[in-house]
Amino acid sequence: METVLDRGPGQVVLSGSLELICSKATDHAGDSPPCVVFVMGPTAAGKTALALELASRLPVEVINVDAAQVYRGMDIGTSKPTAEILDRVPHRLIDICSPWERYSAGRFRTDALIGINEILQNRRVPLLVGGTMFYFKALADGLSELPPASRQVADEIERAAARRGWPYLHQQLAVIDPEAANRISPNDAQRIQRLLQIHRFQGDRPSELMRNHRPDPLPFQIIQLALVRSDRKTLKAQIEKRFHIMLERGFLKEAETLYRAPQFSQSLPSMRSVGYRQAWRYLDGRISRTEMTDMVVTATCALAKRQITWIRGMSDVFWIAGDLTEPKDIVCSLIGEYSKAV
Repeated sequence: METVLDRGPGQVVLSGSLELICSKATDHAGDSPPCVVFVMGPTAAGKTALALELASRLPVEVINVDAAQVYRGMDIGTSKPTAEILDRVPHRLIDICSPWERYSAGRFRTDALIGINEILQNRRVPLLVGGTMFYFKALADGLSELPPASRQVADEIERAAARRGWPYLHQQLAVIDPEAANRISPNDAQRIQRLLQIHRFQGDRPSELMRNHRPDPLPFQIIQLALVRSDRKTLKAQIEKRFHIMLERGFLKEAETLYRAPQFSQSLPSMRSVGYRQAWRYLDGRISRTEMTDMVVTATCALAKRQITWIRGMSDVFWIAGDLTEPKDIVCSLIGEYSKAV
């Protein structure tokens, strides 16, 4: 029976498409490139649980694709797998840098490619799991060769954002390059900053510059799976439940430890993560705990909506109903078929 999901045109519901998916997974004989598996989806959809189930049944190795989980000390607020889980099922690219560092999509792609090649050399299946959709895109499609980042220019842009706000700088970007501005949120500080840096460094429109520098796509076949709750109410309820569990586990203590650190700056990419952003306002005394909770849930739901919208715009994606068990068996069959031929 086919599961009905709100998905993009041309995308396939997983539970009705086992034969098609398995044929794609095993279509790598001879000179065909090896295959990697993407498990994508909105926050709180159950991606980690699916990855753990797959790892318990199949020869897969997990690579994290969550931009916040790369940072040490940001455990509760990023829903990072526990130390016990990571001992049982190691995840690459978790806890690999300090929250005071600037981790980028380019660095992720380099790190992920190293991990993928090592996993394939061990004759296992690379399973890339997470919700940072731009990282998936950067890995699959490659990144254009762009001017190097400038710390001085970045500091100038951050000071301007502190005075006027990131939506104001987004408006400036829209004047310079409407095409680039239309692709990103008015509050996407990291990308607004990078695009303005490119313009200041090069003097060109960033969108034109990126078109003129063709990236190298991922040299593997990709099976793209999207784990999505079948309705928004279920997803919102899961988001609310998860954040209350975070609070019980000590999220505010974790956030305060970061907040009191001498290296702390709200302009750092790590410190702009959903949940932490709202915690800073609570720790500043500007909002109540109840207001903070409501703001976190609202912001997380908005993030989930953006993640789903991004996936809908992708092609060749197989959708899984995150609240059903049958599709998980199908995923296991799919990857199991591939692993037999590795």
